[in-house]
Amino acid sequence: MRYHLKQIYCRPWTLSGLSLKLIESHYENNYGGALRRLNAITEQ
Repeated sequence: MRYHLKQIYCRPWTLSGLSLKLIESHYENNYGGALRRLNAITEQ
């Protein structure tokens, strides 16, 4: 079973002081990295 990155459910533009690019990057790198690791473990 492969896990996939889901759509971000918050509204990033409502967070003051953080850019949309920063939030998307953090989400894709941290959450996406965790999913890649989980998929690697699941395949073993």
